[in-house]
Amino acid sequence: RCHCEESRPVSESKRILVVEDDDYYRNHLQKMLNAEGFDVLAVATADEATASLRGGSFEVAILDWHLGNDHTGTDVLREIAHTASSMPVIMISAYVNVSEIASAYKIGIVDYLRKPIQQDKLLALLRNVFSGTATQSNAPEAEIQIEKELIGDSYAMQEVRKALRKFAP
Repeated sequence: RCHCEESRPVSESKRILVVEDDDYYRNHLQKMLNAEGFDVLAVATADEATASLRGGSFEVAILDWHLGNDHTGTDVLREIAHTASSMPVIMISAYVNVSEIASAYKIGIVDYLRKPIQQDKLLALLRNVFSGTATQSNAPEAEIQIEKELIGDSYAMQEVRKALRKFAP
């Protein structure tokens, strides 16, 4: 099946800041977004992100929640809110912590994507962000409701939550 329209570059000039501490994933995101025509600066730490924000201008940030031992995505998100408050932020993480996600939505993220990120979902979200049609997702509300009713964080409970999210309103 061919999605020829989707394979065309999304943007020739939109600058994206990617903040991801995992070398492999950071490089993968940068290559994928560059191939779609975006101008990407990819950094590994919160300090690099802060310096980049102060020294450059970006239309959107893609921000990993867990940035090693020194900082979290919340630290960078607060810096973005302080220095570039209108910049849309997409939060990414392999881990789901509903209270952290809810906190990030309150600070102002546009959406949260769980790793591994599906390229088509990220590109669709970026198209919406750049066209001005992106709005905050309602996903955390459903996840918070599920979390309130289920207890435990074992692998089995994570799988139950994942299955329930498929059917949650």
